[in-house]
Amino acid sequence: MGAVSFANGILAMFLILSQLGIPDYGIKACAVVREDREKLSRTAMEILKLNAITCFLSCTIYIAVVCFVPRLSEEKTLFLVMGSMLVFNAMGAEWLYRALEQNQYIAVRSCVLRAVVLVLVFLTIRSRSDYVLYGGLTVLALSGAGIINFINLRRHVDLRFSTGLNLQRHWKMAGTFMAMSVATTIYSNMDTVMLGFMKSNAEVGYYDVAVKVKGILVTVILSLGRVLLPRLSLYFEKGERKEFDRITRKAMHFILLFSAPLSLYFILQAKPVVLLLGGSAFLPGMRAMQILMPVLVLIGMTNVCGIQIMVPQGMEKYVLYSELCGVAVNLGLNAVLIPRCGVDGAAAGTLCAELTVLIFQLTVLREQLRDIFASISPGKLSAALLTAGSVAAFVPFPMERMAGLALSFCLYMMVYGGVLLLLKENFVIELWKQLWKISPKK
Repeated sequence: MGAVSFANGILAMFLILSQLGIPDYGIKACAVVREDREKLSRTAMEILKLNAITCFLSCTIYIAVVCFVPRLSEEKTLFLVMGSMLVFNAMGAEWLYRALEQNQYIAVRSCVLRAVVLVLVFLTIRSRSDYVLYGGLTVLALSGAGIINFINLRRHVDLRFSTGLNLQRHWKMAGTFMAMSVATTIYSNMDTVMLGFMKSNAEVGYYDVAVKVKGILVTVILSLGRVLLPRLSLYFEKGERKEFDRITRKAMHFILLFSAPLSLYFILQAKPVVLLLGGSAFLPGMRAMQILMPVLVLIGMTNVCGIQIMVPQGMEKYVLYSELCGVAVNLGLNAVLIPRCGVDGAAAGTLCAELTVLIFQLTVLREQLRDIFASISPGKLSAALLTAGSVAAFVPFPMERMAGLALSFCLYMMVYGGVLLLLKENFVIELWKQLWKISPKK
């Protein structure tokens, strides 16, 4: 686990060079022209060609680094297998499908592919010596969808790679998004990379369980951001400010109401979660997971502020500045804390970096966010968290087993939602009414 996680952390740096900020820039650029197939096709082909160039450069540098850096050449086969992710990501054009709001296609494709990979993991991974194969399956799970995406491109755009494509018009904006991605990747992955260099693969392995739990939960929360970005960009382009404000207000409300209980539950139940996912050998990573869990709330809020509010309004430079501050804090704290505290120090550095990013963005958007936060009741949220947290902490379940953990989580969320309903929290009441309208009984 430690070897594959370390390789993934190194690979993340080269993915940034390969992608050139296109995952977010492509969504915005294609969303505003999606109603005109000719313009959409031209824009998509220009971005694809630009991505192919940067992918070639990134692959060349990556292979050279793997071959000539001693720490990496020790695991040359693993690094080269996982390097195929660079190619899959470039050809997949995931940003186009998100810009077109093909969310059902993305969901079904991802679920089927990852289910297949999960089965393959259980069928093929038998011992520590299978870690290279595990790395290849990780690539397939994360980026294998690129092949499927590329095959389906003709359904949405006309594939013309060489007819008067203007790549220059994308350089500046893509470069800004790339700088944002570089900053985010550094403070998101540098903890794992620095652990790998300063400590050992074992330490990285302990930390990897905590990072994976955080990653799964963050993916659930941030899925809202990628879904809303094309719609918000379209509203802002058309000058529909009221709709823009309405959706961002709902997005922030959703993030706070769902990220806060997830964070608290996994802090309280860190030990049984680590035992379930890794076994007792991974318990040294338990405290790191508890330290990382508040990051769910912080990342959720910065996603709304940065990706959903700033980016559609052309305020990308402020997102970049906030992330550069996060990088400085993360690198500084990691350098001091990892030698002393190991995995706990890495987690603390990441938490402080995310907090720094959020504070910067809240300061920039303080006027726009006033109305958004006015609709959120911190008292009702705190009461629900306190009540549900008491249930999770004191109601006995066989927590070492998946069934017990699942029952505990369901009871926890039912109590949390029930308290918010009783207190008549606005967003929860609205959500309840929506569910009631579509229920079979109704």
